[in-house]
Amino acid sequence: MIAADAAALAELRHTVSDSRADSGLALLIIAETVPKLDRALLIAGIGPIAIDAAPTMRVAALDLADGACADDVLAAALFLAAATSSTGQVLRIGARD
Repeated sequence: MIAADAAALAELRHTVSDSRADSGLALLIIAETVPKLDRALLIAGIGPIAIDAAPTMRVAALDLADGACADDVLAAALFLAAATSSTGQVLRIGARD
């Protein structure tokens, strides 16, 4: 799920609630265009949603900065998908130097 604003948090919570019977990962991608306040709300909401969804679902987020490389975003998403013992993680993906 790609977040454009803080409303995505309610959508994520709804998706996780509907998918409780399924195991897997709900991954929120916070676009670089998300306003700062909405970004802070989205990041703050990941932990509580992850706790609520555990142990059947895992919840994580990628927080993209301006200039984030698509390869880095993909690598982080694959890492989170493979990290089956972690939930509630937020990884910030920045521009390469």
